[in-house]
Amino acid sequence: MATYEDEHNLNSRTSSNRSQANGRHHHTLEHVINSFLIEEHDSQIADSRELFTDALRVLYNDGGSNVVLELLESLQDDPSSVHGEKEGGVSEDFLDSLERVSMDELTDKENAECPICTNRYSDDEYPLLVRLPCGAKSSNKLVKGHIFDLQCIGPWLKVNPTCPLCRCNMNELKKLKKEQLEKEIEKYKAELSDEEEEEDWDVYG
Repeated sequence: MATYEDEHNLNSRTSSNRSQANGRHHHTLEHVINSFLIEEHDSQIADSRELFTDALRVLYNDGGSNVVLELLESLQDDPSSVHGEKEGGVSEDFLDSLERVSMDELTDKENAECPICTNRYSDDEYPLLVRLPCGAKSSNKLVKGHIFDLQCIGPWLKVNPTCPLCRCNMNELKKLKKEQLEKEIEKYKAELSDEEEEEDWDVYG
């Protein structure tokens, strides 16, 4: 019986990718997805889940990290997240608002790599790194969010709003921040109202 990879022609694609790769450099998730869309898969793949699953398998076979396997398992556990039946991914505005990280901020610039594709950031002439706000849920101010190559984390967050490393839900975090902001506004209004009342008493005193 043919394997999943044989049926979808992934083995030959992977070999081609590896022969084209320069040294340790692997494709990003965005690159693999775009290759599917540009090539024959744009007419054969009926839904985004199959497209995304195939892309993750190719990325893993091409040298991606074990995080990719966890992402595949996540899709199998909750396939509706890709279709948006239960909960969709993050918005384009959210991706644009992510904190950009410079190479100077990395503690080990030479060996720092994307947790998904395992490419070293230093191998990219123009690395585009982003930090997720997942560390914001911790009470420890020293904890910071996880860093990814935007070309890998962007496509993932568009279909599933969780951080691949800690499973923090970006949509829930955004909702939590909104609630906190509303509480701060209400607190400020209450303080302002108390000050106005004190001024009124001073006038009539």
